[in-house]
Amino acid sequence: MIHQYKSEGLFNRTIARLEIDRKSMKRQLCQDTKDLGRQRRATARSSLDSNRKYLFEQLQQYLELSARRLQREIQRLGYRVVTS
Repeated sequence: MIHQYKSEGLFNRTIARLEIDRKSMKRQLCQDTKDLGRQRRATARSSLDSNRKYLFEQLQQYLELSARRLQREIQRLGYRVVTS
């Protein structure tokens, strides 16, 4: 029924008032037509990426480590803290 309303030229908001929530309706239209609409952006690289493996290893080995202590450890390894 949603596709019929859409082919008749009704706006998404109007269709949503008649049938279902606007977001659910848009999701259904996108899935049915294989048009994903806006796609999720790729995750930006973090400045911690180069130290991620080390951080996970330390947390697995020493569960009681604080974030402050981990920060000091990676600074010792060359990580620069950026403050805004």
